[in-house]
Amino acid sequence: KGMTWGDAFKFIESLNEQKYAGYNDWRLPSKEELPTLVNFAKGQGYTNYTQKINEYFNMIGFKNVQAYAYWSSTTHTSYTTFAWVVSMWDGHVGDGDLNTSFEYGWPVRSGQ
Repeated sequence: KGMTWGDAFKFIESLNEQKYAGYNDWRLPSKEELPTLVNFAKGQGYTNYTQKINEYFNMIGFKNVQAYAYWSSTTHTSYTTFAWVVSMWDGHVGDGDLNTSFEYGWPVRSGQ
């Protein structure tokens, strides 16, 4: 569900507390990491013009990826009450207000 930036961090914290999928090192991706998901899907031919990016992820095994914006962990340098978001509909990178925008959270872990 959509949530504020602070609630996205609380969501990640709850995943870590319950050791979701056996791990306790979940986090929100950075502004640089989140678009790599979009780029990967676009490289497979998924764009907002043919098929939505979120449809690709749902097809390959992710669950319930929405065609909306997802929070990054990175705040905007000029506007500190905003954080960067990435749309899983068209790959647009934008920003959301930390307190009033309701976006989705995509938990990630560092590669091993």
